[in-house]
Amino acid sequence: MTVVSLNGTVEGESNVRLTNYVVNNKIVPELQNRISSIKFPQTIAVMDQDITLNPLSLTKEAGHLRLDISVDGGGGDTSLQPGSGSVFGVALNQDAVQRIVNAIGMFPIGKSGSKESESHGYGYKVDYTASSNVPTISISGSSATAYVNINTRVHLHVYIALWPDYDHSFDLPTARANIGLHLNQHGESASVSLSMDRLDFSLPHLDLPWPISELVDVILDWISGAVRSAIESAIVSALSNIHPPLFSLPDSFPGTSIPANLSFQSLGFADSAARGVINVS
Repeated sequence: MTVVSLNGTVEGESNVRLTNYVVNNKIVPELQNRISSIKFPQTIAVMDQDITLNPLSLTKEAGHLRLDISVDGGGGDTSLQPGSGSVFGVALNQDAVQRIVNAIGMFPIGKSGSKESESHGYGYKVDYTASSNVPTISISGSSATAYVNINTRVHLHVYIALWPDYDHSFDLPTARANIGLHLNQHGESASVSLSMDRLDFSLPHLDLPWPISELVDVILDWISGAVRSAIESAIVSALSNIHPPLFSLPDSFPGTSIPANLSFQSLGFADSAARGVINVS
């Protein structure tokens, strides 16, 4: 931790020169030593995932303090530049947010189901098994999104009197769920949440022999209806359980017992990071 350009000025005293000498040569150095002795890096434990904040410099500018912080997220540092009136801020870069979402453990998802029918010696059973990857986080500028790829395997078994049983397996085109990321404030804490914006779901081309080809429309209707709905519900359910805390404001300045009334000035995504700028009063 480095303290840069910290000084003080006293006005209205009978001996301004002497008082300012004491302030700048006694009080300010002591304050500087106290700030410099704050033990960093500071580690925030989020869902059993350690996020390390590395303060770079503390600067007194235009009547407020500015604390530049980098974040150990595995993909480069994210430097904060809080605006006027702010004291310090916290930023989590794209890789750090990705690690947090990975640690939740709601993905990958798996879903399976079946449909069957039998009538007068003729019948069929069709099964599907769907699986997804973990949401892939992308933060670019002030835009934060994610996507999930879903792969689905379908197996069809048909039996008809006087005909040999027929088995056929096929894969659906890879579906992609497009997801939005949102920062939410809860008093003195903030969390991230994910919601599904769109599911790109396509049907396969089925070329089955007669008389089994009569089942094509039935199978495709089932896939576009019940199967799609089940996969979509599984994704929405998993996303609804992802709302990990990102920031939690302390009652004192980090690393000290100096009391502070901290509040969020702003929350959002900026410079490829989830960012919170914090005020003190």
